[in-house]
This record gives sequence, C-alpha cells and structure tokens, in this order.
Amino acid sequence: MNLSFTLNEEDDILNTTVRDSETGSVMYTVETPKYAGGTLATTVTRRNQIDGSTRFAFRILWKGVRGSLEDVMVVLDSRTSEEVPVREVFESAPGSTTYGSVLIDDAEYRWKSKGMGSKVVLVTKDTNVTVAKSHSRIRSSFFRKPRDMSLEISEVISHAVDIVLLTFILVWKERQSARLRVGNIGYAETELVPSTLPVDD
Repeated sequence: MNLSFTLNEEDDILNTTVRDSETGSVMYTVETPKYAGGTLATTVTRRNQIDGSTRFAFRILWKGVRGSLEDVMVVLDSRTSEEVPVREVFESAPGSTTYGSVLIDDAEYRWKSKGMGSKVVLVTKDTNVTVAKSHSRIRSSFFRKPRDMSLEISEVISHAVDIVLLTFILVWKERQSARLRVGNIGYAETELVPSTLPVDD
C-alpha cells in the first residue's frame, strides 16, 4: 500500500488529502481548522473504497504549547469521544533517533529517522525490518516547495493503517516543530515509548 500526500508551502500535513497512489482514490481527509481560540484539533476521516462512505478515524487535540507533544490528547473512538493522553501513545525523551513505538498484533514497531533529510521509517524492534517508509519529491527546484510525499506501507501491517497514519502525523509534526526550535539547523530527536492502539476490524 502506498499513500500519497501533497504538502503546501508550510509542509502542512495537518490539512491534506491522502490518496491511494495506485488508483488515485481518496483514502483519508486530514482537516485542521485555523486556530480561533480554544483547542486546535486535527480530525481524520477515512473513506470506504467500495461505497464511498466515510467514518471517523481519529482526532488529535493539540493542547500543548511551542509545538510540544507533551500535552497533546488523541480521540480514538468517536462514540465515546474519550481523550487519551498522547504519552499513552508515545512519550518524548530527547537524545535518540528513534521517535516512537507502537504495538500492532503484539509486535513492537519503532519510527526512526533515515538519513539527514525528512525520511522516516517504521521498523520492527527486534529485527529492524522496515515495514513503512516515507518518500518525498521536491515539486519546485527553485523554491523547493510544495512537495509531494508518500508513505509506503507493507502488507504486514496494512490492516492497521489508521495506527500507522496517526503515529506518522505525530512524528512528522514533532520533527517539524523540532526544526523550528533549533532554527532549522538540525533535529531535536525524541524517543517514544510503546502503546497499544486498536486496529481495523
């Protein structure tokens, strides 16, 4: 499975349409209304590829300051709207190139940086086998933005694509915030602890 994103001039992954790269069909819509007081919220919906219906996938409540993930909450079930502290999904810990871990089918996977660019990969903890990886292509050679980005996901975890997308957005946002904090000189790396999230039925 290959998901494609088109990022705007600000690399805004929080407002984008996610498509199946092969068919071009919309799989997810990521929407974050402009901040107007209160809590900034990113809502992600998933489109059924058979009948076109949509369902709630997850919501991210950006309650922290300075782009920190420390106070962020996530909603995984629209029926209860229960807010789960992001630290139960993963927890920041400076000093590592590993960003976060997630349990899928009782197996632990970790998001890690890949090289000096914007690429990140999701690997198995024990064997370091890559099961998901991002790719980006600069659209404009002069301004170097906006750019097309894709997320390649192995069939091994394709049934848990909601979880993969959620953690990918959090990691991407943390990397983006880290770049701003260090003046675009380098990344302030974080390590995240594992958490179990529900997978698709």
